[in-house]
Amino acid sequence: KAVPNVKFVTPEEKELSLGVVIFSAPEIDLGNAGNDLYEKHDIGCAVFNRPDGGIRFSPNIYNSMEEIDRAVFAVKSLA
Repeated sequence: KAVPNVKFVTPEEKELSLGVVIFSAPEIDLGNAGNDLYEKHDIGCAVFNRPDGGIRFSPNIYNSMEEIDRAVFAVKSLA
């Protein structure tokens, strides 16, 4: 995996995951994650700072693979 220790909350099965990705990682400070992603990387997301929560991205057909790669890089920089 591109980001170590990531736990996907969203099911990884294609038929169950739709266009939403929710994940958590113990190394990521969820309290600051949303602001850091937006202010430092211009990436919007939702953050659920609770035990069953994490970071939610909602990629869609308008996002390029380069944008997805940029989001992964940004998440890696949080850890």
